[in-house]
Formats: sequence, C-alpha cells, structure tokens
Amino acid sequence: MFAVLVYSLLYSGVSAYSNIAGEGTATQIDDWQTANTAELAIDGNPDGNWASGSITQTKTIGPSAWWKLTFQEFYYISSITIYNRLLNNSIKK
Repeated sequence: MFAVLVYSLLYSGVSAYSNIAGEGTATQIDDWQTANTAELAIDGNPDGNWASGSITQTKTIGPSAWWKLTFQEFYYISSITIYNRLLNNSIKK
C-alpha cells in the first residue's frame, strides 16, 4: 500500500541525486491480488490513488507483513521516501 523512492548520489560525471529504487528487486510476503505485486512500489510513480494501478499491497496484515528492496550493487543511500496509499488524488509522504 505504498510507493518507495530511494535516492543516491551517482558519480557519472555529474553530481546529481537519482532515484535508484528501480535498480533493485522488490519482494513482499504475498500479493493482495495478482495486479498488486511488489515491483509497483518502485515503478517511479508516487501516486497513492488505488485507481492509478501503481500501488502494491499484501494479503498479510499487521506485523507479519513485509516488503523488501534488494540491490545487487553497493549504493550510498542519501534518502528514502515512502508514499502511503490515499483515499483521494492528493500525494502525501
């Protein structure tokens, strides 16, 4: 029920922060529906509106539920922003 943006300072000639969440692999305990897979949280779309089709959700609720982002390379992470699911079209973090 969220979207995640992970920012890292990339050294490719220009010092700029970039969202690297899409470079990782997202997994979660289970999917609410087949359309609500873990990868939706890192698709770069922070829209919290369920109808946007860019929200992940698990069947499992409470402290047993989990979501994980794994990177194959080492990154220095400067910030992580998590956007919750919303009941209207506004974006909040």
